[in-house]
Amino acid sequence: MEVPVGPLSDADEMFCHQTQEMFANVGTSDPAWTERAYGCAIAKDDRFALHWGIGKYTNRNVMDGFAGISVGRRQRNVRFSRRLAPDTSSLSVGPFHYQVIEPLRTTRVVLEETSQQPISFDITQRVIARPWIEDRSTVVRGYRRVQDEVRYVLCAEASGWIAFEGDRFDIDGAEAFGFRDHSWGIKQNTGAASPEVPDRASMPPGTQYRMVWAPCVLQRADGSSYRVHLFSWEVRSARGSQIVNESKIFGDADDSIHAQQTIFDLHFDPYNREPIGGRIILVMADGSTRPFEIEIACQSRVCLGAGLYHGYEGHYHGEARGRLNVEGAMIDSTADPATCRSIHQLRDILVRIRDVATGADGWGILNTEIVGAWPDLGLADANWR
Repeated sequence: MEVPVGPLSDADEMFCHQTQEMFANVGTSDPAWTERAYGCAIAKDDRFALHWGIGKYTNRNVMDGFAGISVGRRQRNVRFSRRLAPDTSSLSVGPFHYQVIEPLRTTRVVLEETSQQPISFDITQRVIARPWIEDRSTVVRGYRRVQDEVRYVLCAEASGWIAFEGDRFDIDGAEAFGFRDHSWGIKQNTGAASPEVPDRASMPPGTQYRMVWAPCVLQRADGSSYRVHLFSWEVRSARGSQIVNESKIFGDADDSIHAQQTIFDLHFDPYNREPIGGRIILVMADGSTRPFEIEIACQSRVCLGAGLYHGYEGHYHGEARGRLNVEGAMIDSTADPATCRSIHQLRDILVRIRDVATGADGWGILNTEIVGAWPDLGLADANWR
């Protein structure tokens, strides 16, 4: 009896197989299998903020992505989707092209001009710090494991140009700070909404939830640098409580110190739930505390919801949209409270960060979510995220 194998692709020429499968296949038939890259670059002088993403959903026969630029609080996005087969090896979708120039060091992202929105760019991101590998993320909902993925994150500078509404901005090296990440595995919230999860952008009433995620690079007085990655979330509801803490401080080599606890001391706008500054305090293994002061550096920022995180206007990551689909969206003000409910809370915000213990300071990209009532922060009960 013949045992079927998957189709042959260019990647199969490389000596990096790890299973008895062709590269066109993945190790599970779960339709939630996803491989995705994401990146952002924000000009330190507040000229613009840029983000992009590309995702491959092998078992859905879909590759999709998005690219967006904000100048101040005005954001424009282009989204694109195509059938994956037969071009399974290409990292291009319509007007968007992603190229790995030097693995773990240099990548190039290009958005060609389209009729959907007046934005385009050609950006090269160069890594400025060693990777941060997150803990393996698993989520069980009911009887099914809905998430089981790994991710690494790289802080990066950017060079190149962007075009926004007829204006062109050139950027070179340290003038822009950002990151890119790469994740793969079973990922929740892919494909169209389902009866089990009809609304991904809200939580049950009465739930308290907050999350902080921030990759940062700080510089000491002697010019040397080190990385800090702030990542923690906690939830309290009628079903119970859970706290996840992955905050780490990385040394000059590839060593890291894992914080035992991440204490939130951030403040938020009560109307749109944007962070407006404050502190994150890490509690170390010996019981000592390590406060980090965080200051919002720019108004220009990108809201991930317009790139389909948590969904947008009825569409989601990994949704089949035909042979090729390209569409655009323009948001007049990402600060407007009503608009924020449709584009959600996830935002890439450039921040200045200062390590009180060492006096070192630097740059980071701050992402937060806060759901429910937090009277001590002046936040009324609201379950949108």
